[in-house]
Amino acid sequence: MPVSVPVTISGKEGQFVEVIGDKETILGAVVVVGEQGWFFKLRGDQAIAAKEKENFLSFVKSVKIK
Repeated sequence: MPVSVPVTISGKEGQFVEVIGDKETILGAVVVVGEQGWFFKLRGDQAIAAKEKENFLSFVKSVKIK
């Protein structure tokens, strides 16, 4: 079951999504700035995705969109 929580990206309210499958996990984030949608995705083995989740969130939160 996907988990979705709010996340701030470039000062705008976006969504962070975590989808854990049998073998792989997808971490994703999306934000709309003006008329553009920005999407970020990490896909990989469950253990690697779990290890990198905080790094992924830190990266997404650090993005500056002009």
